[in-house]
Amino acid sequence: MSQATQNRMTKDMLLYLPAKIIEGLVGIYSISFLTSKLTTGAYGDFLAINTAVNFAFVIFCAWIQNSAVRFAVEQTSTSDGKKTFYTTMFVTWVCSTLPILLIGAVAAAISGKVILLLSSLMFFAYSSFQMLSSVLIQLRKSAAYIILSLFSTCGKLFLVFLLTLNVPAEGASSPLAVICAYSAIDIAAFLTASVILGFFTNLSVKSFTKENALRFAKYGFPLIGISFSIGLLNISDRFLVELLCGSESLAVYGANYSIASSVFTMLMTGIMRAVYQPMIKALKDSGQEEAMKMLSGGVRLFLLVAVPAAAGLCALCRPIGELIFDKPEYMNGVISVVFVSIGMIFLGVTEYCNKPFEIVSNTLPILVSSFIAAAFNIVANIVTLPIFGFIAAAVNTLLAYVLYFILAYVRGQRVLRWKFPLKSLIRIIISAAVCGIGAYLVTLLPIGTVAKLLLAVIVGASAYAVMLIVLREADNELAMIKSLLKKFKKV
Repeated sequence: MSQATQNRMTKDMLLYLPAKIIEGLVGIYSISFLTSKLTTGAYGDFLAINTAVNFAFVIFCAWIQNSAVRFAVEQTSTSDGKKTFYTTMFVTWVCSTLPILLIGAVAAAISGKVILLLSSLMFFAYSSFQMLSSVLIQLRKSAAYIILSLFSTCGKLFLVFLLTLNVPAEGASSPLAVICAYSAIDIAAFLTASVILGFFTNLSVKSFTKENALRFAKYGFPLIGISFSIGLLNISDRFLVELLCGSESLAVYGANYSIASSVFTMLMTGIMRAVYQPMIKALKDSGQEEAMKMLSGGVRLFLLVAVPAAAGLCALCRPIGELIFDKPEYMNGVISVVFVSIGMIFLGVTEYCNKPFEIVSNTLPILVSSFIAAAFNIVANIVTLPIFGFIAAAVNTLLAYVLYFILAYVRGQRVLRWKFPLKSLIRIIISAAVCGIGAYLVTLLPIGTVAKLLLAVIVGASAYAVMLIVLREADNELAMIKSLLKKFKKV
């Protein structure tokens, strides 16, 4: 992989990551805010609904999103192609979401519980924005995507704040206000994205073709099984915690799980955004060998950021919990952050390990690997949750992600061989260990929680940067920074 390509990937990562970092920080603060504004049971109910919405999206709409990502650039290059693309996307999305809305309406009418209808509307709103945000990325409208993504994250928190101003001190006993806020902001983001893309102006009944719909289905349908099994792997633990341990245990486990997932979701998304498009371009222009070099470079970039993040979360999970949670019961689950953070590293790397299967258009191994890992996670949770409580779910999540990584890596090497950046990993782990130790030592100081966390982050980040430089792992990044500084001085 050329230095120019490596620099481009790094620059793209630096474009997406700051916004994702802000989203992650807002997401963590949202956990603090929601756990204080809702009773423990109500927060558990919200997590269950939010998990169900995400899982429903994976089953009913992810295939459309995958097809949209695949064909967006190709089909929107002409005016007629754009109309055909958006119309096909709209029709398939409506057909996939309407059944959920109808089910929610009927269930609400029969049970008298309006929350069932609002939950289906939340799914509708969430799926609408997710569909168009993926198109924004593929059409290189990066600024619009970043702004709308930040609006979605920050807007939800702000609207929840407005809707919960008058809740009692012990918290609201229902998550209705949160569901309404999330739905409203996602709809607003969807409408804004539709204006930017010219979505509605390009809808035309005449432009809908059976051939294009079948093309979407032919590409997307085989991925439904994969989406289902991966969704089951990622989400089943929370369903089982609620089923076997109750909504209050889900609240404690889910809140602490979300601390780690908020951080790693932003990292995985931000870095993959930077790697995926250059890798596909390299595949098209230079072939599989160059694409695999970029894959290896992408794994290194992810590890460069994810490993110290995990080290920091492990070292600081207790003071982070003390800062976030007002209610002491949530502190019982902070150890979950350690297991989930380490597991998230394996899950992130596995995304890259699966790319060879996507490149050769053979995604069956992804389905098999993810299903095996999901089955292990479900069985392990059914056996251990009644004995050890929700902490077992965090441990099982880590073990399932490790198993998924091993299966994906071994099977992927048989399809397209690529070099795992082992030397870089060793240097990064050493540097991250120093980072984590430094951050943990700061937590022993007799100072306030906020000051402790700020100082720990500064010490840990500084130690990590110094170790990377000493071990010569950051040579390429330093060279790129020096080059950018020289250009800046000339300007």
